[in-house]
Amino acid sequence: MLRQIGLAACVLITISGCARISQSRLNPLNWFGPAEPAAVATEETVIRPLIPQNRAIVFVDERVPADQVTSLAIERTNDGAIIRATALVTGQPYNAELVLLGLENGTATYAFVTERGASTGQQSVTVAKSIDTAELAQIRRVVVQGQNGSLQTTR
Repeated sequence: MLRQIGLAACVLITISGCARISQSRLNPLNWFGPAEPAAVATEETVIRPLIPQNRAIVFVDERVPADQVTSLAIERTNDGAIIRATALVTGQPYNAELVLLGLENGTATYAFVTERGASTGQQSVTVAKSIDTAELAQIRRVVVQGQNGSLQTTR
């Protein structure tokens, strides 16, 4: 019984100390004051860029469209879909990619672009692009364009 009374006394002393700490600066919830209304800036502020305009680096994509898109497929995944396209390219292709040209009225238009090496003849190249569920919700039709035509698929 004496042990229970001692334990209860310790708990009461500890709890009473919490009342003092709740109003002190030691409590992290008191580090910031209550919200106050702030004035809205009405004049337009000039934001200086991090890189001056005359020192900016301009990247030029020199890849060209593939000659002919031969196949197009959309495969569903847990977090969206994968767009897979195959195209015929003259020369030795590398750095191939599906580049989004635009998304309007539920139609996503991609360009099948690649850099070409020095060899002759046609090569078959397959590329894929992953799109997440949020992007997929806006898309009803996918068009992949090449130099000499395009393929499309709808869902």
